[in-house]
Amino acid sequence: MSEKKRKRTSFPDGRPKKRQQTSNPVSVEHIPSPDVLKPIIANTPGATFPRDVKFQTFSKKTSQDMTNLLIHTSDHPTIDYTAVEGTDSTENYLKHYIAVFDPATDRLQLTEAKALTVRSTIRQRPQLDDSDTDQNASNIPTSQGTRAALTEAFGSKKSKKAVQSMAENRQLGQGGEGATIAEAMIANMSDEEEDTSTAAAAMRTNKPLPQPNLGTDDIEEVYSLNRLIFPSPSSNILKLMPIGLWTGRLRANKEIQNLRSRFVANRISYLGKHAISESDPAGTYNQQIQILRYVELLVEIAQFCSKIGHRKQLPFVDKWPEGTITGSTNIPSSVIKSVVNHFFPNNVASQHSMTLLRTTILALTLHVHPPSGTAGANRLVTEPTDIQLDLALEVSEVRKLYHELGCKIIAAVDRDLTVWGYTKILEKKKKRKDEDGNALSPPKPMFAVLRFPLDFPKASGGRRGGQGGRR
Repeated sequence: MSEKKRKRTSFPDGRPKKRQQTSNPVSVEHIPSPDVLKPIIANTPGATFPRDVKFQTFSKKTSQDMTNLLIHTSDHPTIDYTAVEGTDSTENYLKHYIAVFDPATDRLQLTEAKALTVRSTIRQRPQLDDSDTDQNASNIPTSQGTRAALTEAFGSKKSKKAVQSMAENRQLGQGGEGATIAEAMIANMSDEEEDTSTAAAAMRTNKPLPQPNLGTDDIEEVYSLNRLIFPSPSSNILKLMPIGLWTGRLRANKEIQNLRSRFVANRISYLGKHAISESDPAGTYNQQIQILRYVELLVEIAQFCSKIGHRKQLPFVDKWPEGTITGSTNIPSSVIKSVVNHFFPNNVASQHSMTLLRTTILALTLHVHPPSGTAGANRLVTEPTDIQLDLALEVSEVRKLYHELGCKIIAAVDRDLTVWGYTKILEKKKKRKDEDGNALSPPKPMFAVLRFPLDFPKASGGRRGGQGGRR
């Protein structure tokens, strides 16, 4: 059979011309480098590490006159990263290079590199001797902290939220010197009486209350001003309270208007008379007016934040409506921001934060003198009706909060009313008449009194079981 051959392609212009090279030739240059000072190519199979960590380099000579590299870092709080050269014998015959091309000079530079594999390991907590436990306990990360750091780095949103909730609960349960409630209770289980007091103290530390100083003999130092006025020291903050307008109107025998706090309005008159008189060389009553101005600031913050809602974010202080805080132009904005950040660290008006703010206000009212100027020896006293109306709380709730602070709610006898200066106030109320012209007899007011021994709520021992109870 005859086979047909493919005819040769004919070109009209003859043979095709070769393509001419349009780019410049590239010159390749090899740059030798010492065995140690070579670039590193780090491979991270199955793991990632932050780019801002700094590695430490280590080298070791082998028997074959070669150098093995090792890099390590402990910058991460819980994870160690280590990179070593491959241990497989086949990799000894495999070389890696790094090339850098410069288009301006058409030069390609090559240099040999070392290939390392990065591995990550969780840092183990070191074992300590008994003698070193107390000294280094504060410097060693606990298992909870390690777990929390790992969750923050690799966990899901749900796990991160759970860790944050546990951290908040653990922070609320911190005792006076950093010990948890359980540790404080176990450390003081010597007898039944001491056990009961420890449980009560643990219960108080877990509540949103200003913490009392139970080791003092001065009743005014149980809740000192430095524990109630923020940021400390209290003397510097009180000096920043604008009271010039108040004292100026008092010297001119004029009433102070536009006060949003009944507590402040009903006390500024008699305290101001003592402050502007010459009988106050030590500045005691001048400090009383400054405390009233700080109380008004906290009351206005509480009134605004209570309208936001427990689950909503508070606006920044600069974005608060104008007139929310009276005299805000005269109060340094840094002071207002520090106060808000202290009570609302998460910028949320939660129930816990609002209760802490209210109990701090109630504790400050104990430092404001009654109309007589003194409450007697070793006692602080206040009439809670005005502050209850300022904070829009029920009578029972305010009395409960004062009881949490260690106060007794009592109906004062005539002798106490005379000492505290409330007799004249009650006599004025007795002159009031109803619509029929009959004289009104107002009930005797109840007072919150802070005195030794402090009267805290007793710790509950749980539900008592009986014959009729469930088993």
